[in-house]
Amino acid sequence: DEDEDEEGLEDGISRPRRKAEGDGEDEGSTDDGGEGEEEEDDGEEGGESGESGEEEEGEDVDDDDRQGQGCPQLLSAADAASLDVTANNGEGEEGLPFAPEPPATARAVEALLGDRPPKTALKLVQRVRTVSSAALGAEKRAKLKAFFAALLEYTLRVMAREDGDLSVKGVAVAYALRTPLVELAVEHPDEAFEFFAPRLLEMGATRLPKAAEFCCLKLITLLFPVSDLQHPICTPASLLADRWASNL
Repeated sequence: DEDEDEEGLEDGISRPRRKAEGDGEDEGSTDDGGEGEEEEDDGEEGGESGESGEEEEGEDVDDDDRQGQGCPQLLSAADAASLDVTANNGEGEEGLPFAPEPPATARAVEALLGDRPPKTALKLVQRVRTVSSAALGAEKRAKLKAFFAALLEYTLRVMAREDGDLSVKGVAVAYALRTPLVELAVEHPDEAFEFFAPRLLEMGATRLPKAAEFCCLKLITLLFPVSDLQHPICTPASLLADRWASNL
């Protein structure tokens, strides 16, 4: 019975409907013509819907999505090391401050860096470090600590988009800033621990991670020695990653 039902279903889907007995040739030709016109109409409607679908899809794709379609251009370590922060501003860097005050919040860091290219963002961060060197006094050192925490917060924000997806532009900026972030983490280990420890505890309640959580783990692997099995940040992060993997 099941085989008969399946055959009947296939007949209903794939086989054309037979003309009823007694149908004349004129009626058949008229029906065929009507069906042809309907098929043309359906084709036109399908073409219009396809074009509108492409337009809608094009409207949803932004500049960040377009950069992610190919291989993103990341700033190499050699280019980052050769950057001269005291040199004159280059093309597209008009009005770039040479001695910016160290921002103390992530919003202030965002206002300073804005939508600038990764290389320009690196230049601004290095200029902030230059004018806020610890050798200039205890007050400058305190400002540099606050700037480090704000820069970490800003980096995490730009790496993940508001829709929960990964930001190609944000990852490029974070990759360009990896050298000053590592150096600041070495200079201020307590601030680095205080920044990541509560975030790991908060992420521990997450069953499956999203882009923001993955970006946090990626930043941890950039700043801390992952080979240290008793590291106060890397070890909990590794255990958290194992637990997430077991939930997949």
